[in-house]
Amino acid sequence: NNNNEDYLANIDSGIEGKKIGIITDMMGDGIDPEVLTATKEAISKLEGLGAVCEEVSLEMVKYSVAAYYTITATEAGSNLARYDNLRYGYDFPVEGYEFNSYISKARRNFGPEVTRRMIIGGFVPSAGHAGKYFLKAMKVKTKLTKEINEAFKKFDLLIAPTVPVLPFKIGEKIDDPVSLFLIDINTVTANLTGKPAISIPFKIVNGLPIGIQLLANSMNDKLLLQAAHALEQTVTLPEVPI
Repeated sequence: NNNNEDYLANIDSGIEGKKIGIITDMMGDGIDPEVLTATKEAISKLEGLGAVCEEVSLEMVKYSVAAYYTITATEAGSNLARYDNLRYGYDFPVEGYEFNSYISKARRNFGPEVTRRMIIGGFVPSAGHAGKYFLKAMKVKTKLTKEINEAFKKFDLLIAPTVPVLPFKIGEKIDDPVSLFLIDINTVTANLTGKPAISIPFKIVNGLPIGIQLLANSMNDKLLLQAAHALEQTVTLPEVPI
């Protein structure tokens, strides 16, 4: 798109006549009933604004989290490997330099999640494992991109809950990284396929927020913002004390 394009121009144009695909694969097993109800309410509001909403399936979504974390961990591991504290990273004296102990000290400055991804990122592309993990993840990425491109031949936008469950307490899942990874199951599709997406705060249930995600095709950010704005205008959220 033109870098000088005003994305807020015609922000009030509405979405009458636009076709919106409901990603059923993001609303199946494991979704919280409150999140499902909120998503159906959002769909109803969009239909009330003149949009036509129909179901669509993206079968590769169920593999998206595994593919996403395989690919991103590999990229992160490769990128962070340069932080040997000789060229990048925390600086400290090199007297009595010995490689293993030096690298050990350098790595202490990474948090547990970064360390986890570096370990995975070093293992996944290694000899004997690349075909089993990384290449399969790239195939999932390719197939998911093909699926969503096909969907956008029929639909102007796609809709799904941002997260399939209600928020949990800070630190509650700190020892369960798999559960933390899985809350991204609906949002990593945008990352893997390169499509613009936006999350709209939609509802508060028992003091907990529920968001609705909209996705648009590549270079269609303007329509995405128009749709998000239209949906946002239908919602009045109570103030939540911090």
